[in-house]
Amino acid sequence: MNPYEPPKSTESLPSFLNAELMQVTCPHCRHSFRGVAKKSFLGFRKFTCESCQKPFSYPLYRGYRITYWILLVVAFVASVNAPQGQPSIFVGLMSLAVVIDFYLLWKRR
Repeated sequence: MNPYEPPKSTESLPSFLNAELMQVTCPHCRHSFRGVAKKSFLGFRKFTCESCQKPFSYPLYRGYRITYWILLVVAFVASVNAPQGQPSIFVGLMSLAVVIDFYLLWKRR
């Protein structure tokens, strides 16, 4: 046995390594496949269809959704308490992400 070679195993990988693999359906051609999600800048799950090769997005990861809502509430409370400041670009991006997420959730129904 070569000490530099990992031991061979017939067991499958642990489930936490396959966490990104999920069953998705392309909204363009309705082809169903198992794909690995790529994370976008704002936290959306991005896929590329195996059949038509068109990219499409799925809603935010749950952790991102909760974080965005909490940060938006904190930013709203801060702006009510000190109204002289302008909202930052981060508040705008979080608001955009929440709106896009709401649209993607609504479209999937």
